[in-house]
Amino acid sequence: MFRNFQTKLILFSWLLFVSVEAITFYLVNGVIESNIRDQARNQLVAMRQVVDARIASSVTDLAEGTALLASDFAFRQAVGSNDRPTILSALHNHGGRISADRMFLVSLDNKILVDTGSMQDSAESGSFVTFRRPNATFPFAAMIEEAESSGRSSATTVLDNRIYQLVAVPVLAPVPIAWIVVGMERGNKFAQELQHSLLDRKSTRLNSSHTDISRM
Repeated sequence: MFRNFQTKLILFSWLLFVSVEAITFYLVNGVIESNIRDQARNQLVAMRQVVDARIASSVTDLAEGTALLASDFAFRQAVGSNDRPTILSALHNHGGRISADRMFLVSLDNKILVDTGSMQDSAESGSFVTFRRPNATFPFAAMIEEAESSGRSSATTVLDNRIYQLVAVPVLAPVPIAWIVVGMERGNKFAQELQHSLLDRKSTRLNSSHTDISRM
């Protein structure tokens, strides 16, 4: 009888131990999974903040740089008289100064008058990316509509199988007589800039954490 009771006690103790271990494993595993999800969520949020900040800064720089050209008296005269060689030269030169990859001059009726990425308008540099026909319709009419009401507009979109950040500003004399649309490719260079920004942010956070630990 004593042996039977001892066996039951051992069996009960073993079952209790297994149950406690199972419950502990379940709880700890749940906490670990929750922490992993939280860390992943925080990293995605941080990445989104870096991307949004980089795009916003780029849009501001492009808009301010393009506004300088749009307000230039000689350029406005060239647009008003449809002096195509002068317009094209100005767009190429200014695009180089603000690191733009592509620039358009769009008419008030939404026609592309000049496109530095077209074969016709980039013959000198040879950097054309499209065989777009002259006076083609600008494909992002909503950008022009927004710029009409807000003074400028921006969009990230695909054009000729390339991703561009586009910014549109008016050429005023003093009312709008045309639109300048400037584009910057979002390719490998942009991805590398984002990677550096993320690494810098991570390094800053690690240094901050080490400083906090050292003060404890």
